[in-house]
Amino acid sequence: MKNIYIAISILLCGAYSLFPQSQGTYTASGQGKGNSKEAAVEAAQLDAINKMVFTVLHRDVLYRDLFAPEALRNGRIVTQETRKTPLGSWEATAVLEIDEGLAEALYVGRYATTLTNLLDQTEEEIPAIEALLQNAGRAENEGNLGSAETYYSQAQTKLEAVLRYLDPVDDAFYFSSRGKRKAAELKLLTHSLKDTSVKGIERVRTAQRQLTIAQSTGQILALFDQIEQALLGIETNRDSLARIAASPQGYTKEQLETAAVQCRQQQEAAVVQRKQFLRATEGLEKSQTRDSESYLAKRASLLDLRIQGLEKQLNSIHGQISGELLWRSKTVSALCWVVNHEPAHFISMGFRFPMGIKPGDRGPETVSVPLRLALTAEGSLPLSAGGGLWGRTQVLSGSESLFEADPLNIRQQMALGFFRRSVLGLGIRWDWNRKEQKPITAIEAVWGLPGNIQGQQKNYFLWVNTLSWEFPGETQHMLAYVNGGLQSILRPSRSIGFELDLSSRVRAGSAQQSSFWIGSAAFNCLFRLPFLRPFAWNVGWEGLIRSPLTDMGVKFEETSVLHAFTFGCTYLF
Repeated sequence: MKNIYIAISILLCGAYSLFPQSQGTYTASGQGKGNSKEAAVEAAQLDAINKMVFTVLHRDVLYRDLFAPEALRNGRIVTQETRKTPLGSWEATAVLEIDEGLAEALYVGRYATTLTNLLDQTEEEIPAIEALLQNAGRAENEGNLGSAETYYSQAQTKLEAVLRYLDPVDDAFYFSSRGKRKAAELKLLTHSLKDTSVKGIERVRTAQRQLTIAQSTGQILALFDQIEQALLGIETNRDSLARIAASPQGYTKEQLETAAVQCRQQQEAAVVQRKQFLRATEGLEKSQTRDSESYLAKRASLLDLRIQGLEKQLNSIHGQISGELLWRSKTVSALCWVVNHEPAHFISMGFRFPMGIKPGDRGPETVSVPLRLALTAEGSLPLSAGGGLWGRTQVLSGSESLFEADPLNIRQQMALGFFRRSVLGLGIRWDWNRKEQKPITAIEAVWGLPGNIQGQQKNYFLWVNTLSWEFPGETQHMLAYVNGGLQSILRPSRSIGFELDLSSRVRAGSAQQSSFWIGSAAFNCLFRLPFLRPFAWNVGWEGLIRSPLTDMGVKFEETSVLHAFTFGCTYLF
């Protein structure tokens, strides 16, 4: 039945998100103060979220903990004002606007599932708690005060754990899938059971004090009472800090830092009570500690478990709050931005890995390929509706051919054009350095399509084709006058792109070698993952045909063919 109920809630949530509806927006204004401008803005945004939840939507604390991260991620800050006070602090005002569908989808989706699970867990705990209370009453009637207080204390601990999560819930719509009881009914029942356990413990301790006990035992019990009174204040603060640790994203950095300091103070207070407990138990006689059924031994065991549980909970709370503060630190935030920001695609820096794969007689073989580095800058400047200037420059370092390691070859390309319905431009490419050869210069012509959302949602063109022609170099062979190449780049989206390179080149040989002709082809696929968004990964194939030149043409009988699958990575800014 529980699974059917959750499935219905998910279907309702899906209906809100999949089908267009005529819905409005919710708006709330918040104010905040802080020692810095950022802290004041953060406090104002969270105040707006609180007002949105409690005043506009009339929801409870559980809904607020789920709503805060969604509002910060999917909401809109339509107005944001800051002001510096004469005392040096900052005040901020923020107006938050969210779609009605987002609030309703969260209510029938994650909130419904979370609340139903919480109510079902409460239903599961209640029979065990009632059994503990029955055992406690039976032991109390039989005069076994130690066992009675043990059962009452165990029931009280379970009830406090349940109420810690159930008390903030004020929803009157959803009910548990087992007992069909709503949050208000379960809260009333659990509070009633807690009163029973508290009164039972008081009766047991009153009865124990009325017994004739040794003076030393009375002193130890008095110390236990003092420790338990001190633990009540620590546990109250623990409950407040636990609510913050359950959803730290919904609190400002200053609030989290204050909570971390308070948590450390409570940890130190718990350590003090631990030392007090150890000093008190040092006075126990061996006969009393050996008798596990004695009231004093059970009282000491319960108090020891209580302090241990409190220490573990405070350590967990401090770890959660400290972890959130670490994520919000400037160093971690900067690192997260570096590895996972959404790039603007203006500048890119890429390299090809120095290892490739090619088919062999016995299966795929790894081959070494020369490292290639590339730094590219590309962008457009809209000048009128749908049109403007476009420019691109690229610096390449590394081997021009696939299997010739010439890392000192450095060349640069630059193109400039204009765009409207299509892209037209001219460019030039030249060598800054070419190993053992004279520099080569080429002219380029650019044509492409900008795409219908250029300048609005993306900073790159949909399709760019570059035709290049190199001026004849040292050799005067007739093929040197058809030194041409084509580069075609297709980028249908931010997440994927394709690149095709075709060329026919003549290169001069050394003093011992004749000139040769190189025909090359390459096809690369670039893709981005939902994480590590600035990184574009490159998987492609490159191949070339190389033949010596003769006075009349090409020596095809001495042709060599080389090819390999290559891999690379590009970082986008």
